[in-house]
Amino acid sequence: MESYKLKDLSFISKIKSIAIIGASRKRGYFFVKTFFNTFKGKIYAINPGIEKINELPNVSVYHSLLDIPQDESIEFVFITVPKKIVPSVIDDCVKKGVKLASIFTADFADEGTEDGKKLQEEILKRKGETLRIIGPNGMG
Repeated sequence: MESYKLKDLSFISKIKSIAIIGASRKRGYFFVKTFFNTFKGKIYAINPGIEKINELPNVSVYHSLLDIPQDESIEFVFITVPKKIVPSVIDDCVKKGVKLASIFTADFADEGTEDGKKLQEEILKRKGETLRIIGPNGMG
């Protein structure tokens, strides 16, 4: 397992944009609604299967993190999708220049299986040098 050094996290108190990946009426809706009611910056909902969230008409919904216009940066991503999708989401985070990702999905190394451990190691390999990750299976 990779050894970690604490990196500069001073940007956390200045985050201006959040994307919730896995946002829908069932999965991730609570987080979208919570951020919408408390966060003052820009919020993006990501789900390839929906066009809008009726209860939150002011939240922009995109099919992918990469569908958000290039001139709009995303600083924090909250991930709540099935574990097999998480590595590709991490790839998108790196491409988009995301600074921090919180993976709320479970069953990685915490599952205690070799598959879960390998998937978590894969995520760490893909994150690059600039993306910081909280989790998996944690809210930070």
